[in-house]
Amino acid sequence: MSRESRLRRRICFVLLLPAVAIAEPQDRKNDCQNTPQVISNPQFTKEEAGQIKTRVLEGRLSIVISDAGDVVDARVIAAKPKEAAEILASAIKRMKFKPRPGCKPVKIDFVFKDKITPDKNH
Repeated sequence: MSRESRLRRRICFVLLLPAVAIAEPQDRKNDCQNTPQVISNPQFTKEEAGQIKTRVLEGRLSIVISDAGDVVDARVIAAKPKEAAEILASAIKRMKFKPRPGCKPVKIDFVFKDKITPDKNH
């Protein structure tokens, strides 16, 4: 291989490399700016559902979602009934979100309301 052809290959490689490097962070940046997508909703175990005296559970929550899509922190700000706060936090921690590799953990505050029925829970 001549010196000239090796030089051409290096120039082509150097010109292509920045295009690949620029494309990846832009896609990741867009993905990181979007709200994480829910893959699985909170599920209550039979024991948890049995401990809740009412059949409607409401709560204001604050959660932190990792780049892997796991809920790494869940705080119940308010729950109705109040006795169900721990159960609600436990179920929320089992939620899964679409992974967002390379993104920082994101904090989300939201309101949860659901009917607790035996056929809907595991």
